[in-house]
Amino acid sequence: MGSVNQELYGPPTHLSWGIRIECANRSDGWPCTRYPEATTGFQPLFLYESLSGVLGALVLLQVARRWGPRMRPGDLFLGWLAWYALVRLALEGLRSGNWTVGGVPTATVVSAVLAGGALAVLAWRHRPGGRVWIWRWIWPATLTPATKSTTSTLSTSSSPPNRGGTRKP
Repeated sequence: MGSVNQELYGPPTHLSWGIRIECANRSDGWPCTRYPEATTGFQPLFLYESLSGVLGALVLLQVARRWGPRMRPGDLFLGWLAWYALVRLALEGLRSGNWTVGGVPTATVVSAVLAGGALAVLAWRHRPGGRVWIWRWIWPATLTPATKSTTSTLSTSSSPPNRGGTRKP
């Protein structure tokens, strides 16, 4: 396989899709003295990340097909954030020469926080009896044009319109 841009690669491999990395583009973890340029292939992490993106899109499309009516606005985006962050979390462990804070790769910390945050928000939004309060705060039902016109022109009783989702007898 060709050398592509030689920046997102993992450890040496004997797999047929391993990519060649020139000595000038290698991090200190994979020196040419130990891993000769002509015979050493490296894991193509950019390829794995791209394929996981396609797989993630297919999984999220299936989730939307199956549970679409039960989903709330933004659920697919939160699912994508969690998916992407978990993939990055897994792949960052294969890289060398990462930026670190206190010995821990920065991308690992960011990915863990992002994945945990996205999953926590998803769980919170779908807790039993939970409501999506942010949408009510941004777009209250009393201020939407459809509700305003419906209540003013079609309402013949003095009682307020029913916004609870169930029919009154």
